[in-house]
Amino acid sequence: FKTDHHWKPETGVWASGKIAEMLNGKFGYSLDTDIGNLENYNVDVYEKYCLGSQGKIATLTYADPEDISLVYPKKSTSFTVQYDNDAAKTGAFEDVMFNRNYLNKDYYNNSAYSTYINGNKTITRIKNNDCKNGKKILIIGGSYNKCVVPYLSQDFESTELLDRRYFDGSILNYIDKTKPDVVLVAYTPTLISDASTHSSTFNFE
Repeated sequence: FKTDHHWKPETGVWASGKIAEMLNGKFGYSLDTDIGNLENYNVDVYEKYCLGSQGKIATLTYADPEDISLVYPKKSTSFTVQYDNDAAKTGAFEDVMFNRNYLNKDYYNNSAYSTYINGNKTITRIKNNDCKNGKKILIIGGSYNKCVVPYLSQDFESTELLDRRYFDGSILNYIDKTKPDVVLVAYTPTLISDASTHSSTFNFE
């Protein structure tokens, strides 16, 4: 985006395919890399629904709202999604991965980006009811992952996104308890390169 630091959803699709390629090439997985092909998705564009964090600071006097897309698979899907301890919801990708309540033009009090997997949550759990490969992935990261995780979850039977900012337990204990096959730590590079000033974020004990 021009007014926000996050990736656009279309970039999230691309990134999911690159992650699948990396896991296949370096760790011997056989994941479907076509999840990264935008041609496999419907793209619904909502014109001028998004004013990002930088845009809010600049105000509408100096920043123009941007378009945001809801990108979802063309194929039939079934997922069960749970946010923190809320009740789980089962349905098609486009019905459970998006919270359309965030999709409005209340620019200063709302974030259209939060449409993707329901804003910032401590733990987001996704079960792909169409995938029976028995593979589990845990992604540890921040809000950049909100437009990546939904697409990556097509390749795993179980996907969890853990946001370290809100999680006050031991990540090592959580990994021992949930036993994921893959643990992916995904942060913006500037945050990782300056890890010394973000000790709480990168202390997984």
